[in-house]
Amino acid sequence: MFVALIGLSYTMHEANYGDEADSDALDREEYKHSDRAAFLFFLMLFVLAASIGFSGAVTGLTSEVIPNYLLGTAVSLCSFVGWFTNFIVNVVFLDFLDNPQGKWYVFIILAFNVALAYLFVMLCVPETIGKSVKENLMEIIGPDYKRQQVKMRKEYEIKFVKVKTERIQEDLDARKDTYLNLNTI
Repeated sequence: MFVALIGLSYTMHEANYGDEADSDALDREEYKHSDRAAFLFFLMLFVLAASIGFSGAVTGLTSEVIPNYLLGTAVSLCSFVGWFTNFIVNVVFLDFLDNPQGKWYVFIILAFNVALAYLFVMLCVPETIGKSVKENLMEIIGPDYKRQQVKMRKEYEIKFVKVKTERIQEDLDARKDTYLNLNTI
């Protein structure tokens, strides 16, 4: 994605400001035409990279890190932030297109943001494959996870559920006692 955005920036710059020193108008047009073809290639590469990488990552990662009782709220919050960021990028993108220099600056800025996102994922996001949500939260929050979970359940008045199967209900009741015991710590 980063390479595609840098390529978009370069080809946009060259298509607009290409070889102006060339005295032959036909050569200049042919040069701009080849840069526009390269621009389309990098644009398709960017769309492909975004489809494979960033598009499904938000919901996939959110569902692996957030406990079930907070999943609906967390996914909606993540979606809101994603769409709001998309709105801001689109507004800024249109303003940049009005400026002749901005036509290629915008892709450099987007490439910088992609590089920051890559660094954030590599340095701050733990591996979640093959782990339960509880294991992921223990890795992110640390050993204080259970105490924080009990505190959240009390703060937001999250009730324990009743189920029809007796075996599952017994398991839930046993866990409820564990949570209540943690509450007194």
